[in-house]
Amino acid sequence: MAIHEDLAAKRLEVFKEVVPGLSRVAVLTNPSDTFGARRILDETRAAAEKLNIVVQPLEAQRRSELEPVITAVGQTVQGIILQPNGLFHIERAQIAELAIKLGIPTMGFNALTVNSGFLVSYAPSIPGLFQRSAVYIDKIVKGAKPSDLPVELPTKFELFVNLKTAKTLRLNISDSLLVRADRIIE
Repeated sequence: MAIHEDLAAKRLEVFKEVVPGLSRVAVLTNPSDTFGARRILDETRAAAEKLNIVVQPLEAQRRSELEPVITAVGQTVQGIILQPNGLFHIERAQIAELAIKLGIPTMGFNALTVNSGFLVSYAPSIPGLFQRSAVYIDKIVKGAKPSDLPVELPTKFELFVNLKTAKTLRLNISDSLLVRADRIIE
């Protein structure tokens, strides 16, 4: 989960570039998540302070809580950032649909969130992670002890943009951002 903590600032920077005038953002978090949710929120707050953005945490632990908490902030924020979490991953389409209905741009944590309707995502490359895993498996099969292998963090990251969602939200995505995007959903 440490990688998501490190990515908090970059995700916020990208989100600010995508959503002009972003000054207040909600961060959807699951308070029962013991794998770094609080640290990711703290990193997001620290980055937000530097970018003059106010962060408002939204807490949901169950599916039934998602709609009420998102609807409650509908008119008070200019965007929602989704923290990595199993519940949010499973309910990503519901979250995207509700946010679009409320006119709120969203930042996801992987390509699947953007495929489900989120506006944008900046995340480690899943194919890149699989390639590095294959290298490790090869070394182990050839006799290397797993405990002797160094821990590696992702080095390739991908930017995904959903132009269909942007159009629905009446947002113009800059050409400079589109050129940097690894995948554009139209």
